[in-house]
Amino acid sequence: PVIAWGIGLDRLAMFALEINDIRELFTNDLKWLRNSKVL
Repeated sequence: PVIAWGIGLDRLAMFALEINDIRELFTNDLKWLRNSKVL
């Protein structure tokens, strides 16, 4: 079995973009993508 501990890149992006729901990172919503700030 594999046990992974730590923070992944998706969690770091959540903190940087101030997103509360991780599903917003993997959305297909072009309006949200165009309005989001660039890292």
